[in-house]
Amino acid sequence: MNMNEIQEKLRCLGLYTGAIDDTFGPLTKNATGKFQTEFSGLYTGKIDGIPGPLTQAALTKAFAAAAVHKSTGAQLSEHFNENEFVCHDGSGLVAVDPRLVLKLELLREALGSKPITVTSGYRTPAYNATLPGAARDSQHTVGKAADVVVPGYTPAQVAAKAAQVGFDGIGVYQGFTHCDTRGYSARWNG
Repeated sequence: MNMNEIQEKLRCLGLYTGAIDDTFGPLTKNATGKFQTEFSGLYTGKIDGIPGPLTQAALTKAFAAAAVHKSTGAQLSEHFNENEFVCHDGSGLVAVDPRLVLKLELLREALGSKPITVTSGYRTPAYNATLPGAARDSQHTVGKAADVVVPGYTPAQVAAKAAQVGFDGIGVYQGFTHCDTRGYSARWNG
């Protein structure tokens, strides 16, 4: 993986703000260190800001989850497995934005390390269309959303913590909380 590819992946994760210039400078080192810290479920090496082989392998693994594919049951992070996000239509298809997994790990930590149950992750557009009340352009259809339940917490309490850890879209429903990484802020009650 060359430096341009590393910078592009770090930018997609929202960690790198500099130019894609194939240069390892302070911005790239800082973004790499953030990745190593925030994706500790995938990266097991020393947090040094150097995009060496372990960092590159973790970046590759993080992005392998983003495309729609048949689930292999891959471990996406310390506490989340690809199978938790599989579409409920029986197809076995899944897509998961790496930022969604990162934010779910941060949410779990903010909630005192309570387990998070993903009740709905990826949805094929066809399956999404069969669900009453589902948005036609749902973030679920692009792997950027999870509906979650956390024992001991109300959906409103989970939503408050989700806002603190930086989720973009947050919806409070009677039995679950919707969290997504859409790229802009949105709040609602369902």
